[in-house]
Amino acid sequence: MKSIRGHNKVTFDPISTVKIIKKQNRDILEFILAEFEVYMTLPSLHAYLLAKKLGGADVGKELEEIRKILKIVPISEDVIKKAVEIDSALVREGTLMKFEELIIAASSIVTGTLLVVDDDVNKYKPLRKYGLEYTSLGSFLEKVNALAKDEAKREKIII
Repeated sequence: MKSIRGHNKVTFDPISTVKIIKKQNRDILEFILAEFEVYMTLPSLHAYLLAKKLGGADVGKELEEIRKILKIVPISEDVIKKAVEIDSALVREGTLMKFEELIIAASSIVTGTLLVVDDDVNKYKPLRKYGLEYTSLGSFLEKVNALAKDEAKREKIII
């Protein structure tokens, strides 16, 4: 299993999830699934299923398919405790975060995954001190492409 920034487990934020699972990204998704344990938070699952439903898909079937390839992170007691711990500390510091972002971050921390963020990665900066590690989707995809090229070179050498 490959590693990016010391991680072989990743979580995608909602926008990254929708982008990475698009049909035109099938090859890169297959490589990611082969090389990493991929986790999906409930906000990301919601965004994905909403996009599918708006496109006319059967949500039940889509959920079954997602469960086959990704690990869905439940909002467990550990995730709730971590979200509240972080939120209370942030509020004391005068920083407010959206509930969705707290759940995504807490889920990533609890599962020990690298969070891949499509939009403003800086909004997660205050959470580094609570154990959150994150990267931008662009940076992640660059590193995945480099890993894929290395893998292809090794395959040619072995063959």
